[in-house]
Amino acid sequence: MAQKPPPSGYDPFGFFGEMSKMLERANLPRVDVAALMEMHRKDLEALTEANRLALASLQSVPAKYAEQLQGQFAKLQALTAQASSTKAGTADPAKLVQETVQQALGNMQELAESAGKSQTEAYEVLVARVRERVEELQAMMAPKKG
Repeated sequence: MAQKPPPSGYDPFGFFGEMSKMLERANLPRVDVAALMEMHRKDLEALTEANRLALASLQSVPAKYAEQLQGQFAKLQALTAQASSTKAGTADPAKLVQETVQQALGNMQELAESAGKSQTEAYEVLVARVRERVEELQAMMAPKKG
């Protein structure tokens, strides 16, 4: 089932403006509505950045994998052609195939490490925001001097 597009003029961040107005009308003591809304905005920015990093990784891995796989198949074809055209005993086809397969496995490990690094970067963006959020909340809750 396809999702319906949002209505014309829809502002996904308009919720924060509406929520801010509602909290200001409630006149809650010791609540800095602007700071609270700013914290939520930063949260969304951190999530957006983490998602951007994850998506970039997801998009790059298949392309790299396909490129490496094509290279390995081309190498195997060349080795097969070379083995069939040379005299017996000059090259060990099994050894050549084994080396090619080992190289392919090494390439796959490299891709996995690259994807893991991208996931770590996305996670670090979120962890940094959580730490910042805790500090902001502590500052908000601290008794005001003066």
